[in-house]
Amino acid sequence: MSPYYAQGNLIYVRPKNTNEILVGDIITYYENSGKKISTRRVIAVENNHEDFYTKADTKTYIEPGVVKKRNIIGSPIFQIPYIGLVLSKTAFAWIQGLFFTIAFCLTGITAWNTFVELKKKRRRTQKFL
Repeated sequence: MSPYYAQGNLIYVRPKNTNEILVGDIITYYENSGKKISTRRVIAVENNHEDFYTKADTKTYIEPGVVKKRNIIGSPIFQIPYIGLVLSKTAFAWIQGLFFTIAFCLTGITAWNTFVELKKKRRRTQKFL
């Protein structure tokens, strides 16, 4: 859905009654038994709003398979650009690794500074004895 909804954008989807979905509407639905969520344009409706055929705006062909009524989440209302990239699993793992690296470095710096201060204290106390 590149012209309207780019990859990596966070999309707010409002639930919608499937009887209200018309050809040309954009819907968000589950694919592969709920493993993936897709947003596509409806190009055909069959069986009294039970089956929907979709197509991505960037493709010239109809996507194989039928979107069943039970898999439809709703219609996108608005989007927030690039937030989806930050919230993705890959980005989250990268940010988590960065966090632990920074925490490890700060712990090392703190330990080093503590060691240096203790060494200075020992030298001062030895001078006075």
